[in-house]
Amino acid sequence: MSARKPMQRWLTDPLEAALLWLALGFFGLLKPETASNAGGWLARAIGPRLPLSERARRNLRHVLPELSKGEIESVVRATWENHGRVFAEMPHVNQVIERGNVFAAPEALALLRRVKDAGQPVVLVGGHLANFEVFGALILANGFSLTAIYRAPNNPLVDRIWRRLRGAAHLVPKSTDGGREALRVLSGRGNLGVLVDQKFNEGIAVPFFGKPAMTTAAPAHFAQRFKAAIVFGWAERLGPARYRIHAELVEPVAPAGPGAAARGEAIAATTARINEHLERRVRENLADWFWLHRRWGRI
Repeated sequence: MSARKPMQRWLTDPLEAALLWLALGFFGLLKPETASNAGGWLARAIGPRLPLSERARRNLRHVLPELSKGEIESVVRATWENHGRVFAEMPHVNQVIERGNVFAAPEALALLRRVKDAGQPVVLVGGHLANFEVFGALILANGFSLTAIYRAPNNPLVDRIWRRLRGAAHLVPKSTDGGREALRVLSGRGNLGVLVDQKFNEGIAVPFFGKPAMTTAAPAHFAQRFKAAIVFGWAERLGPARYRIHAELVEPVAPAGPGAAARGEAIAATTARINEHLERRVRENLADWFWLHRRWGRI
């Protein structure tokens, strides 16, 4: 995280945090379904008009050139609506889990229990699909531990608000210390959560929607080093503040022989497999993914 300038520390940061706190407080006063609908409506009305939406349009034209202009606009509106719902649902995540509005497909929990019974550490990978926050919350509610690697906001006051909302998960920001913590968790056969769908300049270029995308290779490294299971998890939206959780195993690619080159090729192939799992889920419902990321660089 870069050093904060005095103007940011004393004016911009507190103002940004106050606005976030007020917005979350407003949605927290509503019923979960009402908050979800209101957040979705506001984001759908405002988001497509913002300059940021041009990035989503460029992304869609880049990887799905067969889409018409009208289809692209439909996806842009829908992805903003989903993002607005996710934001407005944040104050209610624990509540909707307690009410049973978030539940796991039976095979998802069975898979996690199977790999844990085998004594394996687990790398839970996912992306910004539907409400990506509810997956980790439900895992915790079902008795699994979870350490999640996340990209901390530049504003430390905003970071504090988000960390409080995310509850019982052990959150570790991406950093050198975060890397050491990840190694500690996996060496102790724990569970590590990583979102893999944002551009990662220190990663490797592997296909995503048929185009090279800089992707973190950390899950593949961890699988190779610690014999960890890689589990891809995602939330399926069933309605306002209502989800079904899914999980599937990603088979890591074993090195073809000894040596660093073979290990590197296996890591790249495993990372590509993770992207394949993510792409399948995105294609099922384009609106569920956050197309506003600069996923393929400055296109």
